[in-house]
Amino acid sequence: MTGRIGVDILITSAEELLTLSPSFKEESELGMVQNGAVAIKKGRIFWVGKTEEISEKFSLSRNGREIGGTGKVVMPGLIDAHTHLIFAGSRENEFEQRMQGLSYQEIAGRGGGILSTVEATRQASFDELLSLGKRRLDRMLSKGVTTVEAKADTDFLSKVK
Repeated sequence: MTGRIGVDILITSAEELLTLSPSFKEESELGMVQNGAVAIKKGRIFWVGKTEEISEKFSLSRNGREIGGTGKVVMPGLIDAHTHLIFAGSRENEFEQRMQGLSYQEIAGRGGGILSTVEATRQASFDELLSLGKRRLDRMLSKGVTTVEAKADTDFLSKVK
């Protein structure tokens, strides 16, 4: 048992573990490990490989935890490099109108379009906009997005205290 490295988190028995090389230049640099495992130490990925290999190399630190990955895919977090996070209003119904053949100009003439959410954003309070942004981030995280570049709206920025 000696010689094993203590880690904070062990993810074991992942159905599939997707690994990527640092360069991403070639598709061959994508790797899929069946029955994969991940060792995490001090918030950083320390090792990846097969679950069978982990017990000979690693042990859990005193307050460490093991996460079972049975039936799951473990993969790097997704990145949303361009999102508009802070806004009020919704334009969901416009999609259906577009599917029915209405043009953007017709939708705007009915009170839709970008100006509808601009106006709703202007009318919303700082706290409302902050709450909407947090809910959107939580939803994105629940779908695997771990990094976002959020575009700032000047109407929101004017409300920052």
